[in-house]
Amino acid sequence: MTKGEGRDSELLRPLKALPSMRLGLASYYRELSRSKDPILRVAAWRALIDLNAVIPSQYEQLIADCKFAGVRQKAFDFFESTFDHASAARAAATESINPELARSALMAGQIAGDAAAISAAEESLFLASGEPQHLMAMVTNAELSGGWRPGVEAAARAVAALPHQNALASVFMNLIEVARRASLMAEFAEILRPVAAHPYMAVLLTMAQASCAQMEGDEAKCIALLKGLDRDPAVAKASALFRRNINLTLGACLDKVGRYKEAFEAFVVRNNTDKQSDKFNGRDYYGQIDWRNNLKVPPLPPDPRIDTIQMLGFPRSGTTLLENVLNAHPLIETFEEIPALSAAIVHLRRVETFGPPASLQTPGPFLETRSRYYAEIDRRRKKPDALFLVDKLPLNSADAPFTQRLLPNLRYIFSIRHPFDVVFSCFRQAFGPNVAMANFYTIADAARLYDFVMNAWFSVHPLSDPAVHYVRYEELVTDFDRVVGETLEFIGVPWNDDVRGFAEKAAGRATKTPSYRKVRQGLSLGVQTSWQNYEFLFRTPETKPLLRWTEFFGYETK
Repeated sequence: MTKGEGRDSELLRPLKALPSMRLGLASYYRELSRSKDPILRVAAWRALIDLNAVIPSQYEQLIADCKFAGVRQKAFDFFESTFDHASAARAAATESINPELARSALMAGQIAGDAAAISAAEESLFLASGEPQHLMAMVTNAELSGGWRPGVEAAARAVAALPHQNALASVFMNLIEVARRASLMAEFAEILRPVAAHPYMAVLLTMAQASCAQMEGDEAKCIALLKGLDRDPAVAKASALFRRNINLTLGACLDKVGRYKEAFEAFVVRNNTDKQSDKFNGRDYYGQIDWRNNLKVPPLPPDPRIDTIQMLGFPRSGTTLLENVLNAHPLIETFEEIPALSAAIVHLRRVETFGPPASLQTPGPFLETRSRYYAEIDRRRKKPDALFLVDKLPLNSADAPFTQRLLPNLRYIFSIRHPFDVVFSCFRQAFGPNVAMANFYTIADAARLYDFVMNAWFSVHPLSDPAVHYVRYEELVTDFDRVVGETLEFIGVPWNDDVRGFAEKAAGRATKTPSYRKVRQGLSLGVQTSWQNYEFLFRTPETKPLLRWTEFFGYETK
């Protein structure tokens, strides 16, 4: 075992108790109740009480842990239910940590944009309540604070505490996959092996084994493992909890071995699963964009900020790769998919709703909107020596008419990739749900959105616009130094060799987009293209608008 592998293995320490589940949940949670980790103890006591499995020899330990509000009330109710009023009184008299302190810490962390502080506060709120959503938030913000390693560490604790919460297990395995730590996934599989008789654990074991096979390049084995989940009815039923994850991996592996129609079908099943649970309507996105692009912005004074650049394009066009490259430069700080423009737009919406009549006909609200955009960026700054700030959120491209009027001096970096590849890649990826991403469940909807966004952008910024630096994804990958050098020159900073080490720095950043699986491969990435394999998808009336943009950018269509 290498030093790195040994360090990785420590991340799984909280999960080492899982094999004791073969003796039953009571045995597992009794072991957890003796842990030094308060998260595991709180989860253990709550589970043992629900199972009516607390034994008298544990009473003293249970009462001691009533210092956690997430245990205290349940312990009190348990002792009262057994008419042990003396123990109930001791539980009631135990002073628990005030959960309001954690709520205040959470608010402070949110105001400061401090993901580490938010993660710690969410942990405290779990100890105070035992509610699973706090563990999920703890994991998410742990990764935001320092990348995959703290994310996996937090997720391992969360999965150990609540092993049957499939959302937590999914996030845990996804973090390992994105980090491309096959040895870590293999160790997780070995931990699960003794409890594989349980259908739910059998699914987790199979998914872990399939993930290992995928990371090691054995797609045939991965496919066989995942398809084998349907052989046992009980396992097949349990696998329904992970259907979206299973079909995402299955589709990717079928694609790798050239079974393209089957891959497409797997992606369709995955997307339909997501769509059924999605509360967003993708059509609403168009109305939101039209509202702000049609605003009559009065003439505004010049914008004094010259340090901010927007990085745009369309999702899956290479923006994440380029953003990580630029962030490695000591004089540039990039911000990935932060709601800076949203903060500005929310202000305008509130002025329209609650302000006096005709308030949006004067410069005042728009100047405040401009200030709020920059304030949202500035509050996230972490590189004091950075001279330029790059705000990367590809779909802000659709706001081009509005942004040009609000921020007339703004400069842009715009990524271009073959439209067929972009649309198919968006269709096959698992994005976080929101009103824009709800347009990626079908090829037709994704193509419609692409056409809409490009029409909005190029109605304002032609290919010859000096305020825009256009970067082609294929050239970035195949002619890295030249393309990055030209981009740095456009920004206004000299070349720095640190940009070549972007992959190592990306390992310490949160996985905000599916692209991180590729970014962490560094300059070995190579051009990623697959549209020719799915050409049958791009010969329909719904995708016809893509032909115009493919020809506009000079790409092949056959």
